[in-house]
Formats: sequence, C-alpha cells, structure tokens
Amino acid sequence: MGVAQLVEHRTVAPTVAGSIPVSHPKSWVGRIPIGALLLMAHANEKQQAHQLLDQLDAGQLAAVVHLLQVMTGPLSRALASAPVEEEEITSETAAALDRARASLARGEGIPHEDILREFGLGK
Repeated sequence: MGVAQLVEHRTVAPTVAGSIPVSHPKSWVGRIPIGALLLMAHANEKQQAHQLLDQLDAGQLAAVVHLLQVMTGPLSRALASAPVEEEEITSETAAALDRARASLARGEGIPHEDILREFGLGK
C-alpha cells in the first residue's frame, strides 16, 4: 500500500499523551507511543548504516571504523556529557569582536587558502 492509500485510509484515535498520530489502514486503529517510534527510527538508522557500510571499499571501511572508535572512546563520551561553560563577554572582548567584524565587512579578512598555505596545508 502506498503513502497516498495510507493517507486515504487514515483513522483518528483519541489523543493519547506521549503519542503522535500515524497513517494506517482502517484495520488498525490507534497511535504509536513516541518511545516506540524512537526505537523504530533507531533500528531503521542502524539498518541504513549497515547497508551503507556494505557499500564501502576496504580503505573507506577502515576510516569509518577509526571514526567510530574515536566517537565512542572515553574522551568523546566525556566531552559529550560535559556541561556547557558560558563565560560572560567583557566589554574589551565585545569591542574586539566588533572591530574584527567591521574589518571583515571591509574585506580585510585573510582568505582561508592563505591560512592553509601558512600552515603548510595548502596546495
């Protein structure tokens, strides 16, 4: 059954806290709890990730594995759970930011390619 047909056969159930309406055939009346939808979305994302991994060559796969190891490492987990620190912007810092923005607006910024070249990263 296509999306258009599902929308045609949509039924409405009473509002349930923590649920969202879904399109479904007439034979199924109800709502899916948000938690179930999140689990389904998570499973779909994992399935999609597996399908994408199957398409990679050995070099690409090694790079992805390394990225995943970094992302799931203790430092990444600690940074992800760390509270956001917000410092108050002093009047001196605000003035410096204003001067920098005005300089960029006048076209006085340094091109990205020049910075890369300065650090030996350019072409």
